[in-house]
Amino acid sequence: MRNFSTSALVLSVRTAGESNRTATLLTPGEGILNATLYGGPKSRLRSLVSPMNSGTIWLYRDESKRSAKISDFRVEKSRISLRENLFKAFAADLAAEIAIRTHCAGNPGEVWTLLNGFLDGLEFFGEDQARAGLPRFLWRYVRLLGIEPDTSSCSQCGIRFGRGFFGGKNGGTGLSYRSGNKVFLDLRSGGFVCDDCAKSQVPQGDFPEDSVQASEGACEYLGLISTLSPKESRNTEAGDGVLGEAKAICVSIIEGAIGRRLATLEAAAGIL
Repeated sequence: MRNFSTSALVLSVRTAGESNRTATLLTPGEGILNATLYGGPKSRLRSLVSPMNSGTIWLYRDESKRSAKISDFRVEKSRISLRENLFKAFAADLAAEIAIRTHCAGNPGEVWTLLNGFLDGLEFFGEDQARAGLPRFLWRYVRLLGIEPDTSSCSQCGIRFGRGFFGGKNGGTGLSYRSGNKVFLDLRSGGFVCDDCAKSQVPQGDFPEDSVQASEGACEYLGLISTLSPKESRNTEAGDGVLGEAKAICVSIIEGAIGRRLATLEAAAGIL
């Protein structure tokens, strides 16, 4: 048995018994932890230990029972707007679910930085910027998982997609691409393939199974996220179509990695 404190982000809280709750926490050192919060509705801690609040938490751990109890929580960031905007609330829940399902991608320190940065962005920016930030967060998480596919060329024949990448310190901040050209993310191999290679697999159709269709613009945008700093990628403009395709690609990769659908996306259908 021991008492200890750590930085923590509350990812979710669920009922446990008549008046207690179980909080799922993200910590930079130990990753995902579950801890019991005792007390009824009038408990001071009950109001503090709320989803997406972060700060310093004090825990009492019983190693023999493999359990932990929350004894205090000093909130340093409450992120109020995440509870006032439906899109932001679901986007935060999606990020939390991914962190939990993937066990922090085996790197709790990196996920701590990435997830807190994403939540801070949701809090600071308006909904339009938050919508643009979601695919950037998802793609960076794909990279943390170590399953980021090459977006610049076909994984089968090696042909280059588009005319290269645009933006960054030495270029403009806009994203331009030729419309009409399609590539596919092959979910079986985990790589992008060109239209010709995709069609060679399905001579009778134009959309192979186990794949996600994407424009050159979506591939190019994801490539930019990988090569530019967070600030530079925020300043790179992309249309709703590109952002939607980029998000769909990321979701498909992450769901393939965890082997199940993301429940938050089903609950937030039509919102995310």
